[in-house]
Amino acid sequence: MAEFTIGELARLTDVSIQTLRYYDRIGLFKPVRVDKQNNYRYYDVPQLFQLNTIKYLRYFGLSIQKIEQLLQADAAQQVTFLQQQDQQIDAEIQRLQAIKQLLQGQQQQLALKQQLKMQLGQIYERQLPVQRYAQQACATVITPKDRPDVAVSQLVQLVKTAGSRANLQYGCAYPLADYESLTAIHYQYLFTQLFDEQVVLPAENQLILPAGTYLGVAFHWSHAVYLDYLQQLKAAYVARQGKLPATVYEVSLLDGYDYQNDANFITELRVRLD
Repeated sequence: MAEFTIGELARLTDVSIQTLRYYDRIGLFKPVRVDKQNNYRYYDVPQLFQLNTIKYLRYFGLSIQKIEQLLQADAAQQVTFLQQQDQQIDAEIQRLQAIKQLLQGQQQQLALKQQLKMQLGQIYERQLPVQRYAQQACATVITPKDRPDVAVSQLVQLVKTAGSRANLQYGCAYPLADYESLTAIHYQYLFTQLFDEQVVLPAENQLILPAGTYLGVAFHWSHAVYLDYLQQLKAAYVARQGKLPATVYEVSLLDGYDYQNDANFITELRVRLD
């Protein structure tokens, strides 16, 4: 029967000589014989199939220990193992798809930030598609003068419990009305956009904003100008719609990486037009 040196086998199977020596050392794949005079390793033809099987299993990402166990298993055990691998691959595909959707969502938010920076201080209209959010009702009074860190943490945990990860943007909602001060504005709920289509939430924690035309105004976050821009938005809304009530959706985007500086946030106040 034909035999191959370790170098010939390496060329035939595209497995390095170092890897073949390692497999020999740990007992996973040993040569059919070793020349006692020169210690050359020799392999035979049937071992080509065995080595290709090991390569195949390594391609699956199996550890050496798992491969050793599988090579010694019977046919039924091998079928069970392959079914388990199939399920794990499906789960990994879903995980990567969720990551991809989140990355695409972050790209959309970055594009929105650049768009808003060109419209700061202006009342504008823009079209929005259907958007899906996770929402968390405010258990305590939260106003634009408060830092809603605890409520945001609860919102993040809500999304995490559903098997996903919250993005870096969150928003607050409250009724459009005449307000004499920021402390008179009480957020009804906080929300964060969901980009993972697989996320399932209880009905009370889901917010679907329909597609349509939204009226908005954007500005660098500041208590000093917030109320003025809100009043401008309300006046523009009433001029177009001629009626209330309506809901204000306040969304803040970080312009940079300094979370401690409120001025680094670009805030958009938006109201949907009927």
